[in-house]
Amino acid sequence: MTGLRNRILCIDDSQDNCDLVDFIFSEAGYKVQLANSLQEALELIQTNQYDLCLLDIALPDGIGWDLIPKLRSIDPLLQIIVCSGDVRPETYEKVMEAGAVAFLTKPIDFDLLVATTANCLHTN
Repeated sequence: MTGLRNRILCIDDSQDNCDLVDFIFSEAGYKVQLANSLQEALELIQTNQYDLCLLDIALPDGIGWDLIPKLRSIDPLLQIIVCSGDVRPETYEKVMEAGAVAFLTKPIDFDLLVATTANCLHTN
């Protein structure tokens, strides 16, 4: 892909979180698509190309870290940032071993999220 990399898939079961991510990143010039479940995310990733995925762990139809290898098999270059309120060390280890590039804790520091996103998109 040439030029600015700017397509983000946000997977979170909280519509408020999704709406906030959409607002913040749309204002910054990113194109955001939202999914509220693992199944919805898989459907979107199979028909669209994304540069980055923001992924929650606790989803209504499964655990977010189970989705990481599936996302990677579809698009090995996809950057995945996990955003979760689960701050246990074993959760961090699982998501990083699964292939996430960053782990941010909720409540999200949106300045940190934007900076982490920009770093992931423009250094890969």
